[in-house]
Amino acid sequence: METNAKAVVDLRMQLNTAVHKAPALRSDWEVAVAKLLATVQVYCNGAAEKVTAFGLDVQQRVQHGPQPAPAGLTVNTGKAPGQVVAKWTKGTALHGFVVQHATDTANAATYSAIEPCTKTQIVLGGLPSGAAVHVRIAAVDPKASPALSPWSDWASAPAR
Repeated sequence: METNAKAVVDLRMQLNTAVHKAPALRSDWEVAVAKLLATVQVYCNGAAEKVTAFGLDVQQRVQHGPQPAPAGLTVNTGKAPGQVVAKWTKGTALHGFVVQHATDTANAATYSAIEPCTKTQIVLGGLPSGAAVHVRIAAVDPKASPALSPWSDWASAPAR
């Protein structure tokens, strides 16, 4: 019995020692793996065949298609004189929107400057009272060139 109890105490001490060494060993392993991967990255210089020759997997990145034009644009008369309210659905946009309005879509001289917007609604003010105001929006897409989705169709409402 006594011999067995001593063996149990010895095994528990060995287990405690091993458990306390684990974080240091894990840290050393993580550093070693990071150094190895950095060395392989420099040596292979982006060549997937060389990376796989080392027995490593190559991470494939999926190219996302261009951001679609925002949908569901509605424009309504605002509450104050010279106001319209434009609303739309967010869709897959992650980086916000730009808004542009015009009094005549056939005449680019009436187009406003592009206004950034982080929400799915904007209140435009200071417009000619009673005039039809046309609004269009585009999603910001930093991966595209230019960094915008296609424009939505124009939607219009009279300004109050």
